[in-house]
Amino acid sequence: MAAPQRPSRRRVPRQLPSRRPSVPTWEAVPPINTPAVDPKLTEPMKAESNFPFQSTEPVKVPNPAKQVPEGAASMHPVMVLHQMKPGLLYNTNKTTRDNEPFFTVTADIDGKEFSGKGTNVKKAKFFLANTAILGLYGVESTFEISA
Repeated sequence: MAAPQRPSRRRVPRQLPSRRPSVPTWEAVPPINTPAVDPKLTEPMKAESNFPFQSTEPVKVPNPAKQVPEGAASMHPVMVLHQMKPGLLYNTNKTTRDNEPFFTVTADIDGKEFSGKGTNVKKAKFFLANTAILGLYGVESTFEISA
C-alpha cells in the first residue's frame, strides 16, 4: 500500500501595506487638448499660454571674438569655431554603412555650407569645424582627436 501524499505547500509572499502616496486616477487629469481651468479665474486659460518652464525671452548669444585666438592651431577646432561663431546650428544626419552608424553634420556659416563625416557625432563635428576654420580663417589645426 502506497503512502498518502501530502498536499504541497506553496509559499505565498505576504502582501505588505503600500507606502506609496495615493496616485490620482486618470479621470482626475484633464485631457491634453482641452484648456486647463484655474479655479481662481472665471474663464479657461488659453492653450497657447506660456508655462513657467518656457522662456519667451530670446536666447542670448555671446559676442563673437574679434580676432582668431592666439594658439588657435593647437586648440580643439570646435572650440575655436564656437569662439568665433557662437550659437551655430548644426544639422545631423545618421546613416548606416556596413551595419555601423555613420553621421554627417552640416552647418551654414556666413553663407558657406560646411560638412563633416564620422563614426559618431563628435568626430563628424570635429571634421566640420576643422574644414570651417581652415576655410574661414586660414587656421590649419594641429589638434588630433583620440581614438
